[in-house]
Amino acid sequence: MRKIGDGNVSVEFIAENLNAGMVNAKRLTEKLIHEGYLEINHQFSSKEKIYCTTLQGNSLSLASAAKPIKRDTADKKLLEFMGRVNIVNSDNYYLYKVKKVVVFGSYLSKKERLNDVDVAVEIVPKYDNDEQFRRNEERVNEVGKKGTYFSTFLDRLFFPELEVIKYLKSRSRTISLHRTEDPILEQVETKTIYDDSAEHQNCPGLNIQQNEDRLCRTHASTATAKSRRA
Repeated sequence: MRKIGDGNVSVEFIAENLNAGMVNAKRLTEKLIHEGYLEINHQFSSKEKIYCTTLQGNSLSLASAAKPIKRDTADKKLLEFMGRVNIVNSDNYYLYKVKKVVVFGSYLSKKERLNDVDVAVEIVPKYDNDEQFRRNEERVNEVGKKGTYFSTFLDRLFFPELEVIKYLKSRSRTISLHRTEDPILEQVETKTIYDDSAEHQNCPGLNIQQNEDRLCRTHASTATAKSRRA
């Protein structure tokens, strides 16, 4: 369930994300629906069916088989994550920005060993509707010329936003990334550590005065920002 994610997905997305063929992806989708982990998202009216995880599916995705990590390591990984948030928000390459970051799960406990760091983000467009649409089209056309293939209209539509998600995640096994729309957040304790509408940021689990500049206001060089897109 972690590899499928907690957003809106299609059978094609599941096949690609799990490196499975379409036949296997369809069977898996049917099985997840039958067992109550996925359901059809009727908000989408396209011919291609779009699915979203249920509350039961979201709960399952929180389970982790990864080796437990020390709290100091979790703090370090969260620090690195917030550095990527800063890059996304300050780098004009990205067409969406992170408006809010929320932590939840075992990171808010007093445990010294954690399975992972559960983080939820709210992502919003950087520009007004017309300008955002124009820039999105430019981006997908640009990457299309470089060889990126979009198997569905939705893949093309959400590509600029998924660029942000993928970069924030950066294949980290420690960061379990969610969206703030995830229903699981209504069932657990949460803490907002970044909100671009707030005057002050709160960084739980760390010495705020010592880590404020590193965690909440981390700045990366232009060379680093460019290298991660190379």
